[in-house]
Amino acid sequence: MKKIMIILAVLFAFTVVFSQDDLKQRSMMKKTIYYADGTGKISSGDYWQLQLGTFDVQVGRKYPGEGIVKIDGSVNVSFMSGGYLEGNGFGTRGKFSTEANFAVKRDGKYETIQPDSIDFIFYGASKVKLKGANDTEDLFVFIEDAYNTYEAKKFVLAVYVMNKQFGDLNFSHDVKPTAVSFTQEGAKKGYQATLAEMNK
Repeated sequence: MKKIMIILAVLFAFTVVFSQDDLKQRSMMKKTIYYADGTGKISSGDYWQLQLGTFDVQVGRKYPGEGIVKIDGSVNVSFMSGGYLEGNGFGTRGKFSTEANFAVKRDGKYETIQPDSIDFIFYGASKVKLKGANDTEDLFVFIEDAYNTYEAKKFVLAVYVMNKQFGDLNFSHDVKPTAVSFTQEGAKKGYQATLAEMNK
């Protein structure tokens, strides 16, 4: 019996990995992102996934005959080149997906922000500069409820390339950026803002 349980656990792990890879490809659209490395060099990628970390959450899900049930689990959140945050995880009731957003804290309350309002993200994804704003703000990952709001635990950009022959996306490389932006100028400003933050 123990062997069967181990085999089932291994099969489930492989299923989750492959289904998430498939989901990643379906979730990515061509949207160029610019990123600065530790030296300030600016590069770009058209298909990407900005990994923000794995977070412990409690979410409510409706089940027939049970109503809303609270589920404890861990969810992996990434900002996809499709233009939104995606959260996939595993909890007390199996696999689940979550809605996630970027957020800033104003007057003691978290306010979600739209990705297209972002000028640049920097300093380990803990800081953001919004378009038209004078100052930078602390950046958070908001997962369905204010109780599930965290600082990013990762700031890794996974870059993918389109295989023109087969029409699918292939992983190219990971980058640990100092800043990311949808404009080259924004990435440069993000790098300078990171240096300023480090020298405080």
